Amino acid sequence: MGFIQDWRSLGAVVSRQGRLLGLGIGATLALGSSAVAAPEIVLVDRQAQVTLNLVDLQQFAETGVVPPQMQAFFQTSGRVPQNLSSLLTREVLINPRFINNFLSSTTGEFLLLKLNETIASSAARPNLEGLKTAVVTAHSNDNRVSILEILRHFPADSVTINVVPLEGAYNDVKTFVERILPALEIAKDFLRDIVCECEQVTTPGSTSTGKELNLQNCKLVDRQKTSTPIESLSSY
Repeated sequence: MGFIQDWRSLGAVVSRQGRLLGLGIGATLALGSSAVAAPEIVLVDRQAQVTLNLVDLQQFAETGVVPPQMQAFFQTSGRVPQNLSSLLTREVLINPRFINNFLSSTTGEFLLLKLNETIASSAARPNLEGLKTAVVTAHSNDNRVSILEILRHFPADSVTINVVPLEGAYNDVKTFVERILPALEIAKDFLRDIVCECEQVTTPGSTSTGKELNLQNCKLVDRQKTSTPIESLSSY
């Protein structure tokens, strides 16, 4: 009889541990294999900070329910955005035509620095390459990027989020990527098309390279055939 009771007790323990293990595996799968890259998230404000794992932050972002370890943080800091949970999951649509070349440009580096002001590796030095990797990886799924996705793919042991400038930085990046960047690309294409396509010819007594521009061979591209209508901005 004692053996049966012990067996039943053992079975109950195994069953309970199995359920807990299943929950843990489910949470890990929901975050993706790259969740290990940022297991610790540090939310900071001028007056408070709290450390939590990525699973808890994701649950907070999806449900709005404040986990116990964050309650004191919200009570201490009056400047924490009230819509912080929804802000974590808001998405920025990035045209795949821009993503790789843009992030490698000086303008792209500026935007990464802007993001780094509010989302950064907890290491002493800025990890712009890690931030770029996180953005590109998040974007590869559906051409959209959210703050939570960046955190999932950030290749660091600990990531710090400064919540005070978070919403402003998000809005700045979204406006630039979805509105200003497409307009700049259209302007660049326009200027490229109207520039003369000049042939280089060699003439006696020219520059040290022996080349000069023959302006008589310049051509202008027909803008009616090649221009992109401004209305196409709405498609980005």
